[in-house]
Amino acid sequence: MLKGFSSKIDFTNFTVSQTDNPLIMKIFTYILIVLALALIVFNITILDFDHLFEGDSVVGLIGIAASFCAIFILLIFRMSKMIEEKTKDR
Repeated sequence: MLKGFSSKIDFTNFTVSQTDNPLIMKIFTYILIVLALALIVFNITILDFDHLFEGDSVVGLIGIAASFCAIFILLIFRMSKMIEEKTKDR
């Protein structure tokens, strides 16, 4: 086939770098929170309050619950980063 082609992959210098700039991560989490809030508003428009647990209303309720979960996870992440920054300064 291909002579001289090496199929070995060197993973010794392979690293995943994390951003050292906390401002970028803060902006990114706030953008995700705003998107989750927009999804909540969109899913509220899908709801049919006369038949709340039928058809597309169930999809809207699941979307609202998932968006709230995403917001809580992002807020917990922000709080953990704040605690990490405070403990790193000591």
